Amino acid sequence: MRVLIATNTLGIGGAETHVVALARALTRLGCSVVVASTGGVYESSLRSDGIDTLTIPLRGKDPVSLMRSYAGIFSAVRAGVDVMHAHARIPAFVCDRVSRVTGVPLVTTCHSAFSLGSPYRQLSRWGARQLAVSDDLKKYLVDSYGLSPDTVSVTVNGIDSGEFYPARVRADGVRFICASRIDPDCAGTFRLLMKSFPYVLRKRPDASLLIVGDGSLANETIKTFSASGMRVRRANADEEAYAAPGEVVFAGARSAVGVILRRCGTFVGCSRSAIEAAATSLPCVICGPVSKGGEAGLFGVLTPDNFPDAAAVNFTCRSLPKGRPGDLVEAMISALNVDDDMLNQIRELVVSRYSADIMAADALRVYEEAVSAAGKVRSVAK
Repeated sequence: MRVLIATNTLGIGGAETHVVALARALTRLGCSVVVASTGGVYESSLRSDGIDTLTIPLRGKDPVSLMRSYAGIFSAVRAGVDVMHAHARIPAFVCDRVSRVTGVPLVTTCHSAFSLGSPYRQLSRWGARQLAVSDDLKKYLVDSYGLSPDTVSVTVNGIDSGEFYPARVRADGVRFICASRIDPDCAGTFRLLMKSFPYVLRKRPDASLLIVGDGSLANETIKTFSASGMRVRRANADEEAYAAPGEVVFAGARSAVGVILRRCGTFVGCSRSAIEAAATSLPCVICGPVSKGGEAGLFGVLTPDNFPDAAAVNFTCRSLPKGRPGDLVEAMISALNVDDDMLNQIRELVVSRYSADIMAADALRVYEEAVSAAGKVRSVAK
């Protein structure tokens, strides 16, 4: 199967690392894969793995960027592609246009719920078949866009357990880490962390917070944290991602996230990053954006008992009310007491249910369905 995967970027973010893991796993299954994006920290890594990349302005919404993206995707498809797989709104829009001209089917993956009031809603294209990374997102696609439940399949946010595994010696739990894009849709998480972490430091002066990620609000977020009176600094790109006791360090976009997680003690965040942290046997405090208002919600400390509830919403907080700083402080301190037995149970759940190979097998099955359906349509047209 010859697959073209299209996404906004190959930078830090859940959809982006999902694409990287998927491309590698599909290659292991014998597929020929090319990944089209605006570029990012994972682009060279994919190339090192022998996976072709295509750099085009797939993040741009202006007419020139859309035309350039269309030309790039069209050329790649004409060179030999059986199916396109888009992972964001603009890539799906461009691939849909190419599909209409070439007859090559489009599959999409829904990673989160778009704002239904967005002016870009009219650009939403979902292709012949759809994948959703959680049950609630399948319901969102069916209810909000009128898609047939028969064409929407639920998959997993699969990870590579060869990259995300426990450290031989567990780091001190007070070395907190948050890995996330620092963009408007994630801003609430950082506001809640900024209000909460000074109180964590009062209880544990030896605590530290390492923030891995970048985005359009990175500079503003760093200034806001600095204004709170905490010791805040930005690490250079060639500097080890490390926060000393009492520090808050912004490490920027990093690709070796598995290595960084193993040097940390407790994770705070949501979605795919939480799955990666759980696979690394870190205690996880699930905290992230809610559906509306740009605020953050708090699920709490991940345990084997609440794992199914967290999994049903892809380890997010989108259905929860706004979180309170005091509750987050309590959850972060409580996470320090999670024992190794519980962490091992959670890791086993992640590794058995959230492997990249399962994700790739799901995708390949949906590709085959889309290609088969497209072939029948072309036969009828003839």
